[in-house]
Amino acid sequence: MAEKILKIATPKVSNRSQSFEVLRNWVGVLPFLLFILIFLVLPSTNLFIGAFQDQHGNLTLANIAVFLNPFVLKSYRISLQISLITSLLGGVMGFFVAYAITVGKAPVWMRNILMSFSGLAANFRRCAPGLCLHCHPGAYRFYDGNPEEYLLHRRRRRTDLPI
Repeated sequence: MAEKILKIATPKVSNRSQSFEVLRNWVGVLPFLLFILIFLVLPSTNLFIGAFQDQHGNLTLANIAVFLNPFVLKSYRISLQISLITSLLGGVMGFFVAYAITVGKAPVWMRNILMSFSGLAANFRRCAPGLCLHCHPGAYRFYDGNPEEYLLHRRRRRTDLPI
C-alpha cells in the first residue's frame, strides 16, 4: 500500500513584506519621534556641549565657575523656594478639585467647568510672569553669563531708570 504524503502549501512571506510590516507599525509614532528629536534632543545636546565650550569653541570647565557667583546661588535658591511653594499649593488645590469631582456632590455643570479648567491649567504650570526665569523677557541676559547685568537690568526697569 502506497502512502500518500500531503504537503500543505504555506504562503511564503518575503523579508521585504516583513520589513514593510514593521515600518507600517512605526509610521504613526515617527512624527512624535521627529518632534522629540528636533525640539528636545538637539537643543538639549547643543546646550550641554555649549556649557563646556568657551567663546572660540574650545573645551573648558571655566563656565562652571559661574555657579559660585552669589547672585547665581541666590537666584537658584529663590527659584527653588518659589517652585516648592507653588507645587505644594498646586498639589493641595488639585487635591480638593479632584475630591470635588470624584467624591464630592458637585453638580455636573460644575464638574465640567473644573475638568476644563484643570486641563487648561495643566498646560500653563510654572509660566506665571515673574515666577519663572525662563518665561521672563530678560532671562537670556542671565543665562548669557552676566548675572550682574541681568539683575541691574531688572532693578533699572523696576525703578524706571533709563536702560
